[in-house]
Amino acid sequence: MATNNKRCSSGTAPTTRAQSLSSLKQTSTLSRSKTCGFTGTTSLKSKLEPLPQNKTPDLKAETLPENAHKLHPAMVNELSFHARNLTTIPILSQFNKLQILDLSCNNLTHIDNLRTLTNLRELKLYGNKIEQIENLDCLTQLQTLQLQYNDIEKIGFGLVYLTRLQLLRIDSNNLTSIRSEEISKLSQLKILDVSDCSIENLDFINSLPSITELRANHSCIKTLPNQIRNLRFLTDLDLSNNQLTNITSIKTLSALHLLRLTNNRIQDIQIISHLTHLSELYLANNQITCLPNSFHKLIELQCLDISNNSIQSWKDIDVLGRMNSLFLLHINGNPLLSDEENYIDKLSKLCSSLEIIDNVSVQTGDINIAPTESYEQLMNIDKELKDVDQSLEKSITNIQDQFHTIINDLQKLSEWYNDELPTNHSPETNTSHRNSKHRLFQALTFSEENYQN
Repeated sequence: MATNNKRCSSGTAPTTRAQSLSSLKQTSTLSRSKTCGFTGTTSLKSKLEPLPQNKTPDLKAETLPENAHKLHPAMVNELSFHARNLTTIPILSQFNKLQILDLSCNNLTHIDNLRTLTNLRELKLYGNKIEQIENLDCLTQLQTLQLQYNDIEKIGFGLVYLTRLQLLRIDSNNLTSIRSEEISKLSQLKILDVSDCSIENLDFINSLPSITELRANHSCIKTLPNQIRNLRFLTDLDLSNNQLTNITSIKTLSALHLLRLTNNRIQDIQIISHLTHLSELYLANNQITCLPNSFHKLIELQCLDISNNSIQSWKDIDVLGRMNSLFLLHINGNPLLSDEENYIDKLSKLCSSLEIIDNVSVQTGDINIAPTESYEQLMNIDKELKDVDQSLEKSITNIQDQFHTIINDLQKLSEWYNDELPTNHSPETNTSHRNSKHRLFQALTFSEENYQN
């Protein structure tokens, strides 16, 4: 398994993805600086002192993110201990409202001390040295779990209580197989990444009826199970860098929009014609000899990569003339182009909708180098963060409205107290009233300091 530095150098976007059409069309820069999930947050790291290497380290104020100790623990819903050289998870029981916890890129070997965090929605444990999935049974509200880049050899029964889990990344581990019973309770799981492991089959897939995105690239898969036919919600499938020769099982995956089969041993791609909602198709580095005439049924296909195959003649790609939505084509590395000097002009006449052929603009002739994988990852992260920002803004607005109501009630109570204060009372009553008024003033001050902008 990779060193910890390598584990923390990759992005949160799924591993080794082909260039997507959306990133190729994107020309604007990011609206703000984003850091990917495995990139060290140096600004945060410089402010924090590492936790002591005790068996169960005590949580000290200086170990917390800068804004955390300014709030009451019950008001903290996110904590990050990214790249802190932790060997043990600190006890965080006082943060009983915590929803997001980042423990990524440390030296953790075990999962523990999380039982009190029953409100946790997202847990990041990637880039550690964890060997076993354990002690997660109390995290029944968990929706996102990132365990990539660890030393996990099997899933076991560590996930059986996570019935609300929607995203699971367990790629880049030492997995060789996944049993159906190990994930049978994950009925709400939508995104699964098991890439860069040594998994030989996907027989477990029938246990995940709600799956929409499956990534199993850089594995050892030779055949596809018949059960894959049942994944009627699947929109994104990445099986690149495997040993596939037959893809008949994907015929019924009618919801697919994106299919990656790069670097396999596929010859017959006729079956793909049934996937009429495909918008992106990646078939580079296979053994394909022609594009089937039935490909004209792919009326939504905009991006096609058939580079480095065995296509011999132009008649084997005649169907391109009827693929009127095709925007981008990669075809270099095929024998039919070996003696063609102006093949880009020829292809643009064959398929008039093409705008980019092998990274060259049809209209201008300029070379448009496709964005790197890191750039694509940043684009994906930027989109995800914008979605999160919108969700957070909505949540913050709701919380502010609630506390505004509380503050108004406290102010009304203070006014009522002053109006109702008796004019004639004993010294004991006077002291009691002063104490009550003091406590009321403290409550009002606390609410104004912590809950007003």
